[in-house]
Amino acid sequence: MFPDRESCLRRSTKPAKSAKAEPAPTRKQAEAPAVKKPVKQVQKVAEAKPKSKEPAVLKKSDARLPSEADQTTLVMQSEPPATKLDRNLEPAAPQPVVTAKLALPPAEPVTAADKQTLGRRIALIIGNSTYAGVPVLKNPATDARAIADTLTGLGFEKVTLKLDLDRQATWAALAEFADDAARADWAVVYYAGHGIELDGQNYLIPVDAKLDSDRRVLFETVPLDHVVEATAGARKFRLVILDACRNNPFLQTMTRVASTRSIGRGLSRVEPQGGVLVAYAAKAGEVALDGDTGNSPFVVALIEQLRQPGVEVGFLFRKVRDSVLDLTNGTQEPYTYGSLPGREELYFNPPAK
Repeated sequence: MFPDRESCLRRSTKPAKSAKAEPAPTRKQAEAPAVKKPVKQVQKVAEAKPKSKEPAVLKKSDARLPSEADQTTLVMQSEPPATKLDRNLEPAAPQPVVTAKLALPPAEPVTAADKQTLGRRIALIIGNSTYAGVPVLKNPATDARAIADTLTGLGFEKVTLKLDLDRQATWAALAEFADDAARADWAVVYYAGHGIELDGQNYLIPVDAKLDSDRRVLFETVPLDHVVEATAGARKFRLVILDACRNNPFLQTMTRVASTRSIGRGLSRVEPQGGVLVAYAAKAGEVALDGDTGNSPFVVALIEQLRQPGVEVGFLFRKVRDSVLDLTNGTQEPYTYGSLPGREELYFNPPAK
């Protein structure tokens, strides 16, 4: 039943025929069929990946996290492009006013000697854009900032910029400015926003005005005469600039209580006394344009002339008139009222030496 010892020895020394007929495959041959195809697929994917124009998107269901290089690429591609701030919003820090029309070289800095010659110059700048009862105006805040920046660059000692003032805040700003003007040589007020004319008198409209009837004009607005009076203390030069000759949306809903009261288009002409100049963006009875460059045509022309050295004030506003007529194809004509003393020439930007 059991084989003998000699038979066992013969079997252990003699190789099996099946081993010769079917040799065992090498390790490389054994692994090749299982690994070779996946490797080629991975290489193809890796080579095709850079050719794709679409950014890689990582899904929550992916088991593999992107490498460090992939993560950097994703972050860079997801970064939103830089956007400009809305000119009518208050930025976190003061922003320069830049438009195609105002891309002018900065004015030459006013020297200490020029400041001493020109005297102490102050300005109050008001821009009313955000009205409670009517649509927002797009330009006054931007125009006010542009004028404030320009006068600061021309060496004014104090430039006060006020935006979106209600009636109480307007009175407070004028009272403070009147006190400063009593110690100044120049006093300049610039106002951009809505204005109204009633029975031949002009009024500035604060942002909280409702003006649901013509009677409310006397109680909810600020008379132009009081604005002019705020400059009265200045010794050499007094100027009020009104960029307020816009279409008045209050008129559409205003109830006429007194049928004898007249409300005109734009502002009415004025006759200021005491050596003060009042400049309108559009002459009496006309309407000023806002423009589409971020600043009104009047402000574009005014800043251009303010920066020019050696332009005397009287001649300056005549040049502004011509520029605005050109910019508006003759539809808007600025106008000045009042007279200036003739004892000396007046310059925003002194002649170059």
